[in-house]
Parts: sequence; C-alpha cells; structure tokens
Amino acid sequence: MDEFLWHAFSYEKLPCLQGEQAIQTFEHQVKNDCYLLFEHDERVLQLSKCKNLSTTDLSGDTNMYLEDLYVVDKDFTWTYVITHESSCGPYFYRT
Repeated sequence: MDEFLWHAFSYEKLPCLQGEQAIQTFEHQVKNDCYLLFEHDERVLQLSKCKNLSTTDLSGDTNMYLEDLYVVDKDFTWTYVITHESSCGPYFYRT
C-alpha cells in the first residue's frame, strides 16, 4: 500500500467499528499481551499483563504519539487504530 494502513478501514475495504463503538469495544476487549505499532516506524512495543490498558492511556494529549497508532493482541485477532486525522477513526477490527 502506498498510503496509510488504516485506509483499509476508512475506504471500507474491511468491515470495522468506528468512533464511539470502536472505543467501547476496545475498552471491553480482553487485553493480556499487546503490541503497539506506529505508522512509518519499525519499532514495536510489546506490553505484557496490560489488561487495564484503556483509550485514555493512548490519548493523543500525551504528545507520545505523533503518528498513527495500532494496538493488536499477541495473536493479531483484533486491531484498534488511532489515526492522526481527527475526523477518521478510531477503528476497531476483529478477524
């Protein structure tokens, strides 16, 4: 892909939840071990025992995330995406 990976959701190529539905689903998702991936960055953060990880922990207000953020479970069965575009997302996708 030549564009942002999350365009798979914004262009409706994959079915997903958006906005408040995505947030609520992520909040209630079982999160034991997760990966944090960033658009245009090869680094990956692995989080263990992160069952209390919430959207407030991932808030853009922290200045920690300057690009798009992807949170996936260790088996890549679900993905939560926060984009740099305030009018797009967040998105939640389950395989």
